[in-house]
Amino acid sequence: MAEVPHDWAAYACCQQQLSKRASMDDSCWGLETGLNAILDRKLVGNELAETDIKRAIASASRSNRYRVGLLKKFEADLTSGDVTSPLRTLAARSDLAKLAFTLSSENYQLLISLGYGEERFQIAEKLDLSEAALRARVSRARSQGRKLLAA
Repeated sequence: MAEVPHDWAAYACCQQQLSKRASMDDSCWGLETGLNAILDRKLVGNELAETDIKRAIASASRSNRYRVGLLKKFEADLTSGDVTSPLRTLAARSDLAKLAFTLSSENYQLLISLGYGEERFQIAEKLDLSEAALRARVSRARSQGRKLLAA
């Protein structure tokens, strides 16, 4: 019998872990992303290292926790019906204009792409960066944007 390649063994391991979960939580979303990462790399012919798979799972879990935390934090605003008030719309436009004017065009486009929901790996490929370099760049751009808007 032929030896199973590493990626497929990792895929089977993730599937097994996922099948043991009783509820959809952050870990489940991380494992699903890990499965997708393995499949995406297999389609383009690259093998993922075990650390890359673990990083993809951890990042997706963290992102889901953050997303759920934001939903809980702003749930009252979202359900109050006041989401599209004219004053909030004007404030958001003003903040975006200020960011567009003061941030570099690359950093502004990066934040806009993320805001539209573009996947990080797609942005990293488009900018010819590693995902780790992109994370650092996003962190710096967000930090710079927060400082600009706080001033």
